[in-house]
Amino acid sequence: METSMSEPAIGETGHDGSLSELEKGLLDEALRLLAETRARALELCVEVSRRQGGAAPDVHDFNLPTIIELQRRFGSQSRPWAAPLQDRSSVPVRRPTA
Repeated sequence: METSMSEPAIGETGHDGSLSELEKGLLDEALRLLAETRARALELCVEVSRRQGGAAPDVHDFNLPTIIELQRRFGSQSRPWAAPLQDRSSVPVRRPTA
């Protein structure tokens, strides 16, 4: 029994080399979370370096410019179903008290 699929399976690209909408959404969320995590790690490293009097790390040490470029290249292009994923970034982050 053969079935025709309208979208390529995960890991496969379409005939034109594009990703499916599901894959684009997953990639968008993964890149957003990676950027948030790396930015937070950079903040913590800068704080530790400041306290210890050492050299502060740079955004390039955490590949943030590359991640941002990937977000621009593969980011969401008006996908209404992706909005709830993007809204979570506004949740306040509790910082530990020293």
